[in-house]
Amino acid sequence: MQSLKSLDTISRRLALGTALAAGPLALAAPTTITWDNSAGSTDFEVGTNWVGGSKPADDLTTNIAGFNTAAGMTQPSLTTSRSIAGLNIVNNSTQSLTLGGSDYTLTVGASGITQTLSGGTSSPSTIAPNVTVSGAQTWSIRNTLNLNGVFGGSSAVTLTAPGYLSLNGESSNTYSGTITLNSANGRLYLNKSAGVTALAGDLALGASGGTVTWYTDDQIADTSNITMAAGSLNFYKAATGSTGIGAETFNNLAMSGGTVYSDGAGNLTGTGSGLIQNDATTVTGGTLRVSGGTEWRMASLAISGGGVVNRIGTSYAGTERKLTIGSGGLAITNQAAGAYAPITLGSSVAGKATNKLVLQGDVSFTGYAGNANTTTIAADTANPIRGTVELNGSRTFTIADGDAAVDFRIDPAINDNGATVGGLVKAGPGTLELAGANGYTGATAVSAGKLVVNGSLAAGSAVTVASGATLGGFGTVGSVQVAGSLAPGNSIGTISTGDLGIGNGSGALDVELGRSGGNPVSDLVAVTGTVGIDPDLGSDLKLTLYSGLDNPEVGDIFYLISNDGSDAIAGEFTTLNGTLDLSGGSTFSWNSQDWQITYQANYDGSSFTGGNDLAIQVVPEPAALALLCLGAVGLLRRRGPAVQAILGSCRSRPA
Repeated sequence: MQSLKSLDTISRRLALGTALAAGPLALAAPTTITWDNSAGSTDFEVGTNWVGGSKPADDLTTNIAGFNTAAGMTQPSLTTSRSIAGLNIVNNSTQSLTLGGSDYTLTVGASGITQTLSGGTSSPSTIAPNVTVSGAQTWSIRNTLNLNGVFGGSSAVTLTAPGYLSLNGESSNTYSGTITLNSANGRLYLNKSAGVTALAGDLALGASGGTVTWYTDDQIADTSNITMAAGSLNFYKAATGSTGIGAETFNNLAMSGGTVYSDGAGNLTGTGSGLIQNDATTVTGGTLRVSGGTEWRMASLAISGGGVVNRIGTSYAGTERKLTIGSGGLAITNQAAGAYAPITLGSSVAGKATNKLVLQGDVSFTGYAGNANTTTIAADTANPIRGTVELNGSRTFTIADGDAAVDFRIDPAINDNGATVGGLVKAGPGTLELAGANGYTGATAVSAGKLVVNGSLAAGSAVTVASGATLGGFGTVGSVQVAGSLAPGNSIGTISTGDLGIGNGSGALDVELGRSGGNPVSDLVAVTGTVGIDPDLGSDLKLTLYSGLDNPEVGDIFYLISNDGSDAIAGEFTTLNGTLDLSGGSTFSWNSQDWQITYQANYDGSSFTGGNDLAIQVVPEPAALALLCLGAVGLLRRRGPAVQAILGSCRSRPA
C-alpha cells in the first residue's frame, strides 16, 4: 500500500514538473456574474440578487459584475466597499444602470469597464460610489457613463470607444495616473464643481484623438501634464448659461497634433474672460487657439514641425485676448518645406480690444536646411484693430542663419508692455525683419547678423549696430550709430534715420548701385538730423554693382546720403571696400572707372555741388580727359550731367 502511495506521489510530481517546464501557469480569465433584474433587494452583497445565486467574488481577478438592464429592473447599490475584476454594462433602450451606494468604494480590476447599447439610445449609466482602478485597463464606453463619486487609483486608463465619460460630483478626485482618450468620437467631460479637481493625474489624447471639454473652472491639478497627438482640448466652459472662458492652471502641454481651443470649437463670441496658466508648452503639430476673451500665460513655448498658435483674437467680443510667454521664452523651428506662420495674431472690429502676444522672455529661431521660405509671426488684417507684440523689458531675438534670404519676420507692431519699456537685441547670424509700425521705446541693438526694418521704429528707440552686424531695409528708424554695416534697402532702396554716425574703425555704408531704364539708381540714407563719419578710427564706403542693372556711365551721379537742413556732414570715409585709401583726395577708381566723391552734393537740386549731401559721380579717365577738355568750350551750351562732369574734371585737372 505504501509503495502505491509513493508511486502516486511520484506521478503527481512528474506531472507538475512537466507543466512547469512548459511555461508559467495561465490564470483563468474572469467570469461574468450577472445581476438579476428582478432581485428581491438592491443589495449588491446578497447572492440571491445575482443569476445563479452567487455574488461576484470580492477580489480583482475572479468575476466581472454584469448588468443587462431592462425595464422595471431593481437598481443595485453597494452596502460596503468591495472589489471586482471588471464591470460590464448593457443598457437597454428604455433603462440604464444606476449603481447606488455613494458612501462606499468600488475597486475595479484590470478588466476595466465596458458599456454597450442594446436596442438604440438610452439614458446615461451612473455610478454613485467612489471608483478606484487597480491595474492598467481599457474602458469601452458607447453611451454616457457618469462617475459621481471620487475617482481614485494610479493605474493607466485608456478610453477607446465613441462614448462619453463624465467626471462629476462635489469631492475632488484623487486619481494620479494617466487617462488616455483614444477614440475619434470619444468624449471626456470635466464636470466637477468649480475649483474641485476632476483630474489629479495626467491627460493624454492618442493617435485617434477624441474631445476633452471643461464644464467648469479649475478642473485639473496644477501638476497635471497634457499630451495630445490628435483630437481636441476644449477649455471653453460648456455648461448651460456659461459666459464663456473660465480659469485653469496645469503643468506642461505637449502637442504633436489636434487642436486646443480656449474659446470653444467654433465659438468666437464668448462674453466672459478667463485665465489659463501652465508651465512649458511644446507644439510640434496641430493648432493651439487663444481666443474668446482668454488670457493664456505659459512659462515657455516651443513650436516646430508645422505646429501653429493662432486666432490670438479674431473676435467680436470686447474683452482682450492675450498670450503671455514667460521667462522661459519662445523657441521656433522652421518646418521642412513651405511657408510657415507658427503664430498669427488676430484682428478685432472697430471699438473692440487689441489682441496681444506678450514676451517676458527671449526669442530664438532655427531654420530648416533646404527650406528657403521666410518664417513669420503673422498679423490678421481682416478687421481694423490689429494684434500687437509687446516686449516686457529688453528681449533678445537669436536668429539662426538658414536658407532663406530673410529667416524670420514679424508682421505685427511691436510695442512696450504697458508701462514697462521694451527693447530689442538682434543676436545670431541670421536675418530678422520687422515689418510693422513698431512703437517700443527702448533701445534697438543689432549685435550679430542682420536686422531689416521695412516698417518703422519709434523715434526714441536708438539703434546701435555692432561690428560684424548689419542694419538694412527701406523703413524709418531713429538715431543710428554704426560700427558694423548700414545697408539701405532690400535691393535698391532708401532707409530713413535720425542722427547718423558711422565709424569706430569698423563702421561702413554698404551701397548697391547701377543703371536702370537709362537712369542712375542707388541705395540712399535719408537723414533727419546730424551726420558724422569717423575719419580718425576709420569708416568704410562699400560699393557693389547690383546684379541685373546696367553699368554706370560718365556723368552719372549716385546720391548716397541725403542730409536734411544746412548742417554739413562731419568727417569723411577713409577707405573704399575696405582697401582703397579715400583720405588722399576726392577721386578714386572702382568698377574699372574713375569717380569723384563729394560731401557737398545737392540731392534736392539733382546737382553734384551746392549742398550738404554725399554723392559719387563717374568721371572720364585721364587719357580721355585731356582731349575732352580741348573741346569743352564747344560743349558749354550743353549742360547735362555728363558735360558737368567733364568740365568739373577739367577745372580740377593739374596744370
